[in-house]
Amino acid sequence: MKAEKFSNALQNVDDRFIAGAARPQSADKTIRFPWKRWAAAAACLCLLGASAFAARGFILPAETKPIVQTAPASDSPDGMRRFMNWNGMRYEFLENGAAYQIPAELLGDAVGTLTYDIAADPEANAGKDLSTTYALGGTVYELKEYDTQFRVAVEYDGGYCICQSVAFTDGTQLDPAAYFALAGFPGNIQSVSVFDHGGNSLLTQLPQEETEQFVEMLTQSVSAQLSDEQYQQIGQAQREGRSFRVTFDLADGTSYGFYLIPSLNIAMFGDGRYTTPAEFSDAFGAFFDGLEQDVPPIY
Repeated sequence: MKAEKFSNALQNVDDRFIAGAARPQSADKTIRFPWKRWAAAAACLCLLGASAFAARGFILPAETKPIVQTAPASDSPDGMRRFMNWNGMRYEFLENGAAYQIPAELLGDAVGTLTYDIAADPEANAGKDLSTTYALGGTVYELKEYDTQFRVAVEYDGGYCICQSVAFTDGTQLDPAAYFALAGFPGNIQSVSVFDHGGNSLLTQLPQEETEQFVEMLTQSVSAQLSDEQYQQIGQAQREGRSFRVTFDLADGTSYGFYLIPSLNIAMFGDGRYTTPAEFSDAFGAFFDGLEQDVPPIY
């Protein structure tokens, strides 16, 4: 199964980390989680959601065709990251706006039209619902196999784009446990692939029987509040080939990708940076230690 390439926005992760190392971190950079505002209610909702996903198992009917990428994205002329806002969530366009063929039986109801152009007026439109940097005028659809807080589709220019949530519109990071439940992980994961940091070379795949434990441990990750030294360590790990692109290859033919730096106990989901539990390193550290990748050139 061909794993999805990551978007231009994620290719810039290195620069953000390295640049961040030069900036002092303010003391009030506390990550807020909306789930904590409604602790009891959210816990119940997540439990119900996870139960529903588990019950249907994310197994596509035999006659259902998978989602297929039909065309690559065109380059963004202004270099702006392609994202949209809807229902309190920020979504990135997978493959920076690539076109996909989505079977009719996987496409849900229309929920809105992308109305506000962020590029035209960032100050006024960046936080608005149904604002976007791409596919203005496109129709937003539910995807039946996913909760809308994980993925939606956008009909645009005769095809469909897939948009995947990366944060809340107010900048709050995702809660891995709740997010993975909304995505239906691990029930719809067919395999776990490990690539080099650039996402170009497949290094290995996780043994199938270890997928559930792998995902469960990642859900225990917590938001990382990084020091200048830790930012520098992340940049160094990327330069030394100790950062990996991991993809969950999904039942519908797509994949979900993120970064892992096991040696530093760092994971990156969406726009957030997280600390993995100590148990994760104990269980999977040796698995990653044995992987080698070409070190990216230093300019």
